[in-house]
Amino acid sequence: MDRNIDRIAVDHRIMGGVPCIRGTRIPVSMVVGRLAEGSSREEILADYPQLSTEDIDAAAAVAESRVLISADTDLGSCWLRAAHHYPAWC
Repeated sequence: MDRNIDRIAVDHRIMGGVPCIRGTRIPVSMVVGRLAEGSSREEILADYPQLSTEDIDAAAAVAESRVLISADTDLGSCWLRAAHHYPAWC
């Protein structure tokens, strides 16, 4: 998996600081949520043509690192489910 997380931007002026794919207002949590729901990369790319496969991989890498960091907490066990419904947590 591409670990190129420089594709992720956090800026308090864009989406209130929610991590987004750089150059867009597409939250990482939305991408991760779609993957968690079973959407393929091709389906996500069809719905969001401004994204690249590298953007999707970077979002997944960020999610993976968040889960690993918080794996010893209740948040770690439910992060992927909650991220889609509560993007401000991401």
